[in-house]
Amino acid sequence: LELMDPKMDALGSEPPQRSVAELLKDLPVDLAPGPAIIILDRLLALEVSYHGGASLHDSILECVALRDPATAALSDASPASKAVAQAANLTLWVCEAAREIVVAADIFEEEDFATSTTKVSKAVEEARRRGRALPVDESVEDARLQAHVALRRSLAEAVARLGAERHALQDDGGATDRARNALDQLDALDADHSDGDATIADAWFATCRDEHATTRGVSPPQGGWASSDERKATRDACRQLLRGLDRVWDLRRCLASLRFSDESTELPALPSVDARRCEHAHSRLLRLCLNVGHQSRGGGRFVLPRSFAALELGGAGAPLRKLLNQDDFGAEASATRLGRGPKKASVFGVVVDSIVSGGAPNCVVQCRAGAEFASRASLRVLHVLRAVASANRARLRQQLPGLLLDWAQLVEDARRADMRCAEALRLPNEHARYLGTWALKYSLLLMERTLALDVSLELVVTPSDLEHVFWYREYLLAARSTLAQDARRQRVLLRDSLAEQPDAPRITEEERRLDALADARDAALEASLRGARCLCRATHLVCAARAARDAATSDGGQTYVYASRRTRFAKRFSAFACFAEPAPIQYEAYESISLKQRAACDDIPTAAAKFFGDAAQLVDHAIKLGKTAEPVLYSTADADDLVALKRVAVSNRVGLARADADADPPPKFALDLAAHEDFPVVKGL
Repeated sequence: LELMDPKMDALGSEPPQRSVAELLKDLPVDLAPGPAIIILDRLLALEVSYHGGASLHDSILECVALRDPATAALSDASPASKAVAQAANLTLWVCEAAREIVVAADIFEEEDFATSTTKVSKAVEEARRRGRALPVDESVEDARLQAHVALRRSLAEAVARLGAERHALQDDGGATDRARNALDQLDALDADHSDGDATIADAWFATCRDEHATTRGVSPPQGGWASSDERKATRDACRQLLRGLDRVWDLRRCLASLRFSDESTELPALPSVDARRCEHAHSRLLRLCLNVGHQSRGGGRFVLPRSFAALELGGAGAPLRKLLNQDDFGAEASATRLGRGPKKASVFGVVVDSIVSGGAPNCVVQCRAGAEFASRASLRVLHVLRAVASANRARLRQQLPGLLLDWAQLVEDARRADMRCAEALRLPNEHARYLGTWALKYSLLLMERTLALDVSLELVVTPSDLEHVFWYREYLLAARSTLAQDARRQRVLLRDSLAEQPDAPRITEEERRLDALADARDAALEASLRGARCLCRATHLVCAARAARDAATSDGGQTYVYASRRTRFAKRFSAFACFAEPAPIQYEAYESISLKQRAACDDIPTAAAKFFGDAAQLVDHAIKLGKTAEPVLYSTADADDLVALKRVAVSNRVGLARADADADPPPKFALDLAAHEDFPVVKGL
């Protein structure tokens, strides 16, 4: 800080800001539909910035229409002014409800949500007071104004229904669909604003003084409303927020539908479940948690859906963080209840269901060693579910190395528990890895997520780094595919052995239907894993070919300013070295294996195109398996993910067919993550 510096003292030399009452004397209160529409378009952009992490003063409170007495004056003016006042009150209600949910969940970071660290200004206190009661519905004549008001009211209804604890309903009553319809109507009715209307509307956005304000107002954020492209981008951001709320509903319905959930508050007894009826509740929960913050299928950067998901998974943040830090044996974590609906499930029940779904017989989780391991594993499962559902992508990538270290210890714990279970139950040696296989499966999922975030966050962008990432990801997918095949074989062996017992009951048609459903589920999983492996192999081949081409066209070969290829490879995959299985790959082994894989291809573009085509066929097969009367896939977001994978495979294959191998200089290399967040469409092949 330098005293008397003109830059430092510029704020003190500014004229004092006017109050709302002073501004209102010069504002046109009787608005026509044109200026009113511009005000609401610009306010929508400010609402998006608020949900994206901006403070009240830097977002919606830049609009004078949201401050008393301006709102009251608009309510007694023209019909268009009344529509602006109604939308302003609904905006305040949604923002206040969102703040209460976010603060209650307490999972936000400084980039997710802005809270006041000093005394709250009078304007914020007034906004919160007015935002606690849902405004009454009033008729609006103009179609565009009606769509703006309907959008705010539908969003308010969606947030209100989702925020209701122990709500018997398992949907939002069509609120998000009505909000999307309002956005579609705004897209259809969008028109360029006239200069005169824009001048009148601009007067309603200004910095103003309020009592006890801790900071002076800043200039209103620019963008998001001035052009048709900016308004479309703002509405697309609203659609993303609505998708995040839909994914929370998927999560709530999943928790309420678990067969071991109940209405009691005590820890349920060990469930005796049938492996054929298990639909991998743990895997489904993990997938749905990932979808909540997914960039294309969920809420992306918005913290409100992630806060709702965190409340579904164990409640408020501070007490649960204390529990996770102090519960060494998993006793409290295993008894934690999941879900805010009328039915709740324990984390312990989710873990037991997941172990049995992996092919383990009931006796493994019912013996003392298995039950104690399930209790300890509950702590790790709850920690992962909370982190995946509530952390933004950058923070999740930062937390994953620590989570991987915890799961490496859990894998070793599972190995010892398997030995004790085998000794207590007198199981043969080949059946003594039920718990270890389960722990390793979810460890592999965390490793894959680490590499996927490296790509989606653009931490790796060069062809030489991408060839490492996708080769290693194929290696992890191969290990997970082997585990899935082992689990499927164990399930079939258990089913056949039970059917061969002398006192086995007669198999009914319902039992056969459940067997067919379980077989279709496993077949869909296997097809999707094989499709993902083909995508990784093809992407590795094209990235390796592009890296070799860049090295050949540069002077003296490709050079690395900061670190060599060996060092970069070792540092990138160092977090996986804590696992003994699958064995960590050293750089020399990678070079040897990858060179043999490329040497086996007569022509790399042709081989990569074949792999992309195989991936499209396998993913399409998985999609068809899911289209049954009782779907294998739980939510529409899962089907959308498979469709996106197929789109990536087809787009890359078409790009290879159109690529010019002799272009000089080669086209610019780029990744397009618009189709899928984890698998890119490679451009500049």
